[in-house]
Amino acid sequence: MKKTIVSILFFLLMISPVWAHAQVDLISEKKSIIEEIAEVDRTYKGQLAEYRQAADQFNIAKGQFTKLNTLASLEVAVQDGRKALLLRDRVLLTYLKLIELKLLESDGINLEEKTIALDMTKDLQQDFQAHLDLTNNAIDRVAVNQVADDFEILAPKITNLSNYVSTLLRIGKLQTIYDHSLSLVEKTNPNAAGAEPSLKQNEMIRAHTEVVNLMEKIYTNLRYGWDEIRVAREKEKPIDISKSNASVFADLSQTMLFLAEIVSKR
Repeated sequence: MKKTIVSILFFLLMISPVWAHAQVDLISEKKSIIEEIAEVDRTYKGQLAEYRQAADQFNIAKGQFTKLNTLASLEVAVQDGRKALLLRDRVLLTYLKLIELKLLESDGINLEEKTIALDMTKDLQQDFQAHLDLTNNAIDRVAVNQVADDFEILAPKITNLSNYVSTLLRIGKLQTIYDHSLSLVEKTNPNAAGAEPSLKQNEMIRAHTEVVNLMEKIYTNLRYGWDEIRVAREKEKPIDISKSNASVFADLSQTMLFLAEIVSKR
């Protein structure tokens, strides 16, 4: 269904030469950041695989120390643990960079929320860089244990940020489709200047009214979603607008189908 919406929207938007010309400029401006996202994403996946391998090796070393209880096995466990901590910080820094780029690339996100999310991402990047520096300097068991404990303070922050940004990106995509649909709805208005519908005038008016009503409902739900995000962020509570997003998605899908039907009969 998601592919259907995107395909229909693309078809409808392409019928407008003005929109198409504007998109050429927009695509040109975004090409660099999209390529960077792809590159950072590849780096992230590679680092994540490396970290998981190091974490597995540390668990093996920890098991050996528990079994043997020798200084040699302790040293191996400490060093393997330190390596895993370093790789974890590194992959999370890359993940934060990926989040930053995706926020910059997205058009549909509320400007206030985007600015706040970018600031939070930058702050957390600094925190993890500082933690990485401390881990680099941790050479004994006490120091390694300390940076491991310090990570427990940072972990909830990156979890909360990830959930926050994921919510922004999801609703931002819906907002983008809605925004682009507005001009298309106007083009289907039977009372618009120069409109020459092939359907009966009354039928065209009824069809347009159905689309307008859906768009008003979508607008209300989108505004509700943005308000819920703001309130949850201010109160530092979990954000869950999945039901609102599902409603918007379903109504956008219906709107796209209606618009495609109307355009095909013009």
